[in-house]
Amino acid sequence: MTQSISTQPAQVDSLRIPWSAGHYAKVLAKAAEAAPALIIICRKSDLGIVYLNGVARQVLDPEGHADLATMELTDFMGVNSVTQMKGEMLLHAGLMGRWKGVCALRDIWGSEISVTVSCTSHVAEEPGGVAHFCLQAIRQVEAASVDIATASDQELLHALLETLPDSIYFKDLHSRFIRVNQALANKNGLESPIELIGLTDFDRFTIEHAQQAYDDEQRIIRTGKSLVDVEEKETWPDGRITWVSSTKIPLRNAAGHIMGTFGISRDVTERKRAEESMRLSDIALKSITQGVFITDHEQCILSVNDAFKSITGYDKEEVIGQNCRFLQGALTEVKTVETMRQSLANGTAFVGEILNYRNDGTTFWNELAISPVRDGLGRLTHFIGITRDISARKKAEQENSELLVRLQLAQKLESIGRLAAGVAHEINTPTQFITDNAHFLIQGFAKLAQVLHAAGNLRESAGQQPQLAEQVAALVLVEKKTEIDYLLVEIPNALNQSLEGLGRVARIVQSLKEFSHPQNARCNPVDLNHVITTAITVSRHEWKYVAEVVTDFSTTLPPVPCVVDEFNQVILNLLVNAAHAIDSALKIRPNESGQGRITVRTRRDGDWALVEIEDSGTGIPDDVLPHIFEPFFTTKDIGKGTGQGLAIVHNVIVKNHQGTVNVTTTVGLGTTFHLRLPLTLSTNSIHE
Repeated sequence: MTQSISTQPAQVDSLRIPWSAGHYAKVLAKAAEAAPALIIICRKSDLGIVYLNGVARQVLDPEGHADLATMELTDFMGVNSVTQMKGEMLLHAGLMGRWKGVCALRDIWGSEISVTVSCTSHVAEEPGGVAHFCLQAIRQVEAASVDIATASDQELLHALLETLPDSIYFKDLHSRFIRVNQALANKNGLESPIELIGLTDFDRFTIEHAQQAYDDEQRIIRTGKSLVDVEEKETWPDGRITWVSSTKIPLRNAAGHIMGTFGISRDVTERKRAEESMRLSDIALKSITQGVFITDHEQCILSVNDAFKSITGYDKEEVIGQNCRFLQGALTEVKTVETMRQSLANGTAFVGEILNYRNDGTTFWNELAISPVRDGLGRLTHFIGITRDISARKKAEQENSELLVRLQLAQKLESIGRLAAGVAHEINTPTQFITDNAHFLIQGFAKLAQVLHAAGNLRESAGQQPQLAEQVAALVLVEKKTEIDYLLVEIPNALNQSLEGLGRVARIVQSLKEFSHPQNARCNPVDLNHVITTAITVSRHEWKYVAEVVTDFSTTLPPVPCVVDEFNQVILNLLVNAAHAIDSALKIRPNESGQGRITVRTRRDGDWALVEIEDSGTGIPDDVLPHIFEPFFTTKDIGKGTGQGLAIVHNVIVKNHQGTVNVTTTVGLGTTFHLRLPLTLSTNSIHE
């Protein structure tokens, strides 16, 4: 059996060496591993590497990239020493057993070192065994620098090449790579720089770039003139395009003769892309119709495009350095401004619609989007804003919304009116004769009760006659079976309760008639309490299963000018919404017993009539509250809400009746709508 020396740091028990096993083999293995000289052992047959000692590994493969099992002795010989190795060193050692002389070794990066080599030949110990060459090499050391006494030029060069992020390469006279750094290997998708040795740019790039690079390098070799900071477009076989800023200079030997080229390239692809992106962005900014502005982190304007002037009327010189707030004015919604301010203060994006002012003082609706810009460390540096004049769209939306709301209100009132009138008519007739019959029954039963009392008296008198005892006993038995005393009490009670129920039906019918009776479009002073009571009665089927309705009406409230039809619809919408909110709250809180509560209040507040409708429902979330009066906005399930109820409320009260609508709400507790109607109107007709 034989042992061989590992290419890893020495561990005696695992050493592998092509000598006979035994104590002396281990001693020699230790000595070889610790020797100050470079020791290389290879097979004679194919010059395949068998062993490198510690010093050899440190000098020739310092980072352990090489797969020694696949390498040959020629891979570690200097370019000009390969012929010397084959024609002199190995031939002489094979014949004479030993050769000694000076040659060059090459590390896996392509750097060469001058060494004094002693090469010995070792024959196989057994027939058919493996014969080996053993090289022992000592570097030829020149006078060391005082400042870097322990560092060789090769080590410094290696550290420099592997530390710099730029691509560094050396090429021979034929533009073949003879040394590259790891950065260039990484750029080519290779694990080791040695994989590029001997290749040219024609092996890496398309002919478009490779030919240009080759021509430049050959011109440098011919003329000795360098190329400094030249931008090169690299075209790769897979279609990629990269850009580098390259400096290429002639590579000279100690005698000053040009022996190739040296180059260093810095990848500027991202910079070129950024420049191209900026160029395209500049073109885009000049061509788009939206206004674009850029501010610093304190929202002072740094730049605007031409469209910004077209929208706002301000020249660039007038706005540079100003805060974005200069477009705001008296009619700008404070809440929107505060929302925008909070977003920008938090470094987040803002998107919204805001009323702004032009240079000439006129207003325009601005669809505004502002986004934060951050540097590589995540720090806020700028804001970019896009503004678009949507005044025409807002005007059309407002007109369409008002028209749609008015149309829907008219259609709803007409439909409800027809339905209510029909229902009232159908109910009124049978209710009337049922009521009449109930009165007849009450009167008739009162007379019948008199007869029954007289019969009772007669029964008592007959009971005194023995010959009538049997008949009297039979009569008493019948009275007991029919519970005549109970019937005499409960039948009148039942009839009176029926009359009370019929009275309630009559009141509902009357409310339906009043609710459905078409009113004219002019404001007339009305009893607001009575109108609200009518709406409460009509909507009872919506709230009776989930809530009780409590009224707190002011008895001193004067008549209030309004259009009854429209105000009826407002109260009806608010009562229905309150019932739905309470129903949702009861589902969320199933453990709570009882019903919710809807409270309706009226009172006078100076020159205004105040109506409050309060519910114990779910409340309105903060993100929903700003949108509740928008047409078609709803949070209800499909089929349960159209998004028009509160839009109608706002339109009727604010626009048609010159009033106000305010909301106070607490999520989980409920909501109160505050309606304010003027006691006097500036016009007799709301639709003139």
